[in-house]
Amino acid sequence: MKQSTKIILSCVLIAAVITAGYINFKVNNEGAFDQAEAEIVAEGEMAETLSDEQTSAVFFSEYKTERENTRAQEIEYLDSIINSGEVSEEVLAEAMSQKVAITTAMETEITIEGLLKGCGYSDAVVTCGDETVNVVVAEKTLNDEQAMQILEIVKSESGKTAQNIKIIPQG
Repeated sequence: MKQSTKIILSCVLIAAVITAGYINFKVNNEGAFDQAEAEIVAEGEMAETLSDEQTSAVFFSEYKTERENTRAQEIEYLDSIINSGEVSEEVLAEAMSQKVAITTAMETEITIEGLLKGCGYSDAVVTCGDETVNVVVAEKTLNDEQAMQILEIVKSESGKTAQNIKIIPQG
């Protein structure tokens, strides 16, 4: 056989193998795409059927988990500075101070959240900053009596003034 004939036959065979592979891929993966599409549609339908109460519960749960993870990372970072032995006394003191501030804020947040739950609020998220406290409660609306009850709890536990406390109904 001539050299040019061999090259042409080789090209034809390579093209046939590529075509067969492509067809095989399409046939085998078409079902996977349909299944993935079905899963996306099912998730969308499930999300549509969640009640406001369930959506609220998901928000509070996810927020608390995210807050916990962020705080754990911050504390881990501060611990690495504290335990490194390669930082100045000033940096060490600042890292220790920040760690104490974070743990104090965490304690205050958990205490206020627990007290609010004990007062009949189904869930709450509290964030304590240097000067402010934000409270999100799982209520569509709050009347004046409820707002005052929350305000008094937050003031007594955080030591912040009413001007620095924000209460947000999550509805």
